[in-house]
Amino acid sequence: NNPRKVSVGYRRFRLKNEVCERIFICCKTGDVKLKNISVNYNIVIDNNNVSRSIIMPLGVSKFNALSRLCKILGDIPENFLYFGDSYNDVEVFEKIKNTVAMGNSVEEVKKAAAFITETNDNDGISFAIKELFGLK
Repeated sequence: NNPRKVSVGYRRFRLKNEVCERIFICCKTGDVKLKNISVNYNIVIDNNNVSRSIIMPLGVSKFNALSRLCKILGDIPENFLYFGDSYNDVEVFEKIKNTVAMGNSVEEVKKAAAFITETNDNDGISFAIKELFGLK
């Protein structure tokens, strides 16, 4: 058996008097199997690219963050153009219409997107803005 090199990190930080927690996993080869993880966490594991795997407390998501930002700004999520490339973007892509998947996105994001742009390395955000707003 080859031992798998896995590192697990934990970070706790404060954002406007609210304590935020995030756990991340990095693995060089093979699948990551998690055991005895609290049911108070959302766990998304991408076995094709474990660096995209995420463990977050329940209720923490990009859509919830976008919703809170909208409350602060007095706006609604549907008025934003949202870019994403990973599994934790799928919820937003399913709930709002103005979504752009990066060319290097996972398939689930591409399927849920309104528009697919170039990759990050090919200035995908710039390309999408020019295409969608006719700024050629």
